[in-house]
Amino acid sequence: IVYYMNASTYMIDTSVADISPAMSIGIGVGSLFVGWFFYDIACRSPLLKKPALMLLVMFTFLTACAYGLQQYLSPRAAYIHIGAMIGTMMAGNVLFVIIPGQKKLVAAAEAGREPDPWDGIYGGLRSRHNNYFTLPVLFLMTSSHFPMTYGNPHGWAILATLSAVGIAIRHHYNIQHRTKSAMWVMPVGILVIAALAWFTAPASSGGANYEALENHPPVTLAEAQTVVSTRCLSCHSGQPTDDVFKVAPNGTIFDTPQLMQKWAGRMKVRAYDLKTMPMANKTQITDEERLILAAWVHQGAKID
Repeated sequence: IVYYMNASTYMIDTSVADISPAMSIGIGVGSLFVGWFFYDIACRSPLLKKPALMLLVMFTFLTACAYGLQQYLSPRAAYIHIGAMIGTMMAGNVLFVIIPGQKKLVAAAEAGREPDPWDGIYGGLRSRHNNYFTLPVLFLMTSSHFPMTYGNPHGWAILATLSAVGIAIRHHYNIQHRTKSAMWVMPVGILVIAALAWFTAPASSGGANYEALENHPPVTLAEAQTVVSTRCLSCHSGQPTDDVFKVAPNGTIFDTPQLMQKWAGRMKVRAYDLKTMPMANKTQITDEERLILAAWVHQGAKID
């Protein structure tokens, strides 16, 4: 509801695709239906009895969806919709398979009939899928707090890697009391997450971005304030004028030089390193203006 009622803010990033709010909503809602029907059809095919192949097919499908959605929606919206797709599959499993199967088993018992064992087996298989979906969905539910993931140019691949780690860790917990064959999963998972943290972290030295900051002429407070007042204060102010945000997001306010200095580090990371602010570039900040802000921060965020 939040994303669709404010589609121009949350769903669209013109640097990704210049589409209308109606089209962005259509893509979002359509993805939920496509995801459910693809998954449901796969579950009604021989794939259901081949867990490894089923995992490969669904993992490939969802990774392709993540890549496709990032070609049309804002990165943040693309992540949220992959989470919504998986959540729809989980809810559909409960509503259309698990609960009806349980009702059939109970009805057979009450009528004194031999229950159809497939009702329980089929519901159990779908319930197992929900179990493995859990960790990827939990991350996606909170992904808006991790802009270094969805804001990365390879955000779809980062999501796929994190999801693979989550599925593997879930599997470890599922079988740890029966066998120790998956003991390697936890240390490998920690190493992979650490590698992703390093890969997605803004560079503190080296690279084209760092060189641009090192070679940039001195930036005055007035120059930085001009960019902030034009591109940032509509949201990040004590009295925002934005049509969506009536309170400064995360309490980040740039009204005074002292407040700009306080939030300087975050300003550089979000506006320059990750380019995830302004959200969906709603205020049309330019690359030159991003560089001015970052250079001011890099040069010490001086206000005197």
